[in-house]
Amino acid sequence: MMNKRARTQWWDGLPAGIRNQIDGYVLQDSLMAAIGVVTDIGLVPDGIGVGTAQAIVSDRYAHHGDRIARAPDTPPGSGIVDPSRRRDFRRRRGDRGGLGR
Repeated sequence: MMNKRARTQWWDGLPAGIRNQIDGYVLQDSLMAAIGVVTDIGLVPDGIGVGTAQAIVSDRYAHHGDRIARAPDTPPGSGIVDPSRRRDFRRRRGDRGGLGR
C-alpha cells in the first residue's frame, strides 16, 4: 500500500476533473462511489487496489472534514456507510448475503 506522501503525489497528478468527481462523491458522503472511481482509474496504470483506494479516499474525507454532507445516523469522521443503507442496497440487488448464492 502507498504511504501518505505517495498517495498525495498520486492525487496531485490526477486531472482536475477526476479530482473534482472524487471530491464530489466524498462531499456527498458516497464512500463506495469515490473508492470505485479511484480503483477504476488507478488499478491498471498504478496498481491501486481497493485498500489503497480506501486510504486515498480516507485522506479526502480528512481534508474536507465538516464540509461533508452526512446522513443523520452516520458519525462524522467514520467514512462508514450506514449499515441499514447497505441492507437496502443488497435487497435491491437480490443479494442474499453469501458467496455464490
